[in-house]
Amino acid sequence: MKQLISLDYDEVNGYEDYAYPYGHIKSVESKLITRKHMLEFASVDNLDDLFKGLEDTDYWPYISKAGTLTEQELAIEKYMNNVFNDIIELIPPEKKWIVKLIRVRYDINNFRMLFKSKISGKNDEPSFSVLGNVPMIKYDNAWQRDVTHFNDVFENEYKVVVDQIIKDYGNGVKGQAFDSKLTQHFFDYIFSIIPKGIEGDFFRNYFTIRIDLTNLITFLRIKHNAPDKFSKCYVKGGLLTEPQIVNMELGSTPYSQLLHCVDNKCEVLNPLTHLERSSRKYLMEYTATQSLNKPLDAVTVINYILNKEVEAKNIRLILSLKTKTVPKQVIQKLIGDEYA
Repeated sequence: MKQLISLDYDEVNGYEDYAYPYGHIKSVESKLITRKHMLEFASVDNLDDLFKGLEDTDYWPYISKAGTLTEQELAIEKYMNNVFNDIIELIPPEKKWIVKLIRVRYDINNFRMLFKSKISGKNDEPSFSVLGNVPMIKYDNAWQRDVTHFNDVFENEYKVVVDQIIKDYGNGVKGQAFDSKLTQHFFDYIFSIIPKGIEGDFFRNYFTIRIDLTNLITFLRIKHNAPDKFSKCYVKGGLLTEPQIVNMELGSTPYSQLLHCVDNKCEVLNPLTHLERSSRKYLMEYTATQSLNKPLDAVTVINYILNKEVEAKNIRLILSLKTKTVPKQVIQKLIGDEYA
């Protein structure tokens, strides 16, 4: 079985690259909303009380100017975009590829929406996330064109990837298989640009884990209706083989702790939702452990970003569920499961 790369931090020099960013990140980390406070937000009786609680957070200057739930969600995304930009300004120019790699997953989601919406013949342009690497104007331009001419728009962003996706479309690849092909092309691109060295090895491990978690989630999504189609949806490059996933043979793998998600009988979370949330927690625990091994490193930056992403996701979730008057006990369960 394929193994993660052993990270030998004793051989690493160059701590000075992250001395200032590390100091700044440790400072802003102290402002992360704790599990206790997040659960308190989930426990309030109404939106007015929630807004009062959020007044002391970094989100308030953004949320306070928003009216509807959609505007609040866009405001939170704007805040997260500023978080990314602040980190880019902090780290040395030669290390900016680190943040670019983390933002690729937003590009994946944007390209998935772009292709699938255009192929299905939808009239309204999707709402793309600003958190990726590709400027919004590019998606606007692509929306005005036929799918087969998307590569004219993205000449400087993922051209090889877009060419491959267009080829899949021409070959009649559809549905979940199309999603997985698109994801495969992006992961192949990611691994092709990760540099050599200890930081590169961390990211190779990080994205190897992401591939495994993506495959587990995909299989759980289709296993009841079309398990025989998983071979067309399997993304290569992870630790887990296709048979291990299909038979859920995770006991001897790094993901044995995720087995409980498959047979989850929680009244609040279905198995798929439980696995998705547990997968995020697994990644956070992995990066947190690596960050402790070598604190003055890119891993500290990534660990902070992952925590901010979960924090923002929870704020959006609480706002949404409070607007829909979902019982506080349900919200507390959903929020609590995101934390170790």
